[in-house]
Amino acid sequence: IGCHSTINGLAFAFESYDSIGRYTTTESLYDGMAQHVGQIQVNSETKPLIDPTSSLEVKNAIELSNALANNTKAKLCFVKKYTDYSYGRNTDQSFNCSISNSYEKMTESGSILEMMLSLYSQDYFIKKRFNN
Repeated sequence: IGCHSTINGLAFAFESYDSIGRYTTTESLYDGMAQHVGQIQVNSETKPLIDPTSSLEVKNAIELSNALANNTKAKLCFVKKYTDYSYGRNTDQSFNCSISNSYEKMTESGSILEMMLSLYSQDYFIKKRFNN
């Protein structure tokens, strides 16, 4: 399975949604001539690889969302990736204090908005220069 072994567990939780986001309990089956041949029940139960030390199992995307929202490593990863995106670069260890402050704001308030405000009020972001 290769690299898919790390993402399949996350993706399987969304099996109950079709390609345009509609909730469904069945999936249509087609033959080689694109003729509808039946349906099968959707199974969105999975073991997502959020943390290699975890044996987490979820039944659907809602349980996955809750698990991510309550996982410290997932929240830190979110803040780090959001900081990278906002600053337009891969942040290094010199940004640990900034990331930590933003993480604490998000954790204390339960609000992503507070994390963003914390990030955008820091000197690096305010004094950021854009190259044209």
